[in-house]
Amino acid sequence: EFGGARCVHNIVKYPQCREYALMVIQQLMLSPSGDDDMGTLLGLMHSAPPTELQLKTDILRALLIVLRESHRTRTVFRKVGGFVYVTSLLVAMEKALGCPPRNGWEKVNDNQVFELLHTVFCTLTAAMRYEPANSNFFKTEIQYEKLADAIRLLGCFFESRKIRPSNILPSNNQPFHSLLEDDIAQMDFLCPMLKHCSKLFVYLYKVATDSFD
Repeated sequence: EFGGARCVHNIVKYPQCREYALMVIQQLMLSPSGDDDMGTLLGLMHSAPPTELQLKTDILRALLIVLRESHRTRTVFRKVGGFVYVTSLLVAMEKALGCPPRNGWEKVNDNQVFELLHTVFCTLTAAMRYEPANSNFFKTEIQYEKLADAIRLLGCFFESRKIRPSNILPSNNQPFHSLLEDDIAQMDFLCPMLKHCSKLFVYLYKVATDSFD
């Protein structure tokens, strides 16, 4: 009534206040009248500069908790455009994983980039879990083809859509047999592009199998 919710949303952008502000907003989103609060939080995330990765990651993590909490919040997520907001983060990260990174991403730590990417895919997975309506919405409105296009924009994949025939056999393909068990970051013998692609394939596998923790 006195604008308290708006005040809490406005201080999320300040790191020193963020944790507690997001805890309050989580409770607002879980309340029966929390639709506007979820939309406002997603809007704040969307309007942040592309390289404000920690802010976006913190917002998504707070959102992830409430999405896992109740059916109602997952329904609200779809209705307020949550799928569009979250997938648009991928588009905003164009060339973030290029070799070398471009568009200002050369100043950003790779670990922060993958922390946000991991949280993006966790959020999409949680939003569709146990929700046929959300899964169908993502399939028909967002579309997996458009998701693939957004991932290609990250910069670690070649632009060609078809693999050319080759008579050259890889000298060592064993590392790719255990991607899900091993820490890809420790595979120092792989080039950065292959590391980036491998991490993304693991994330996509976990989305497809609903196996994020």
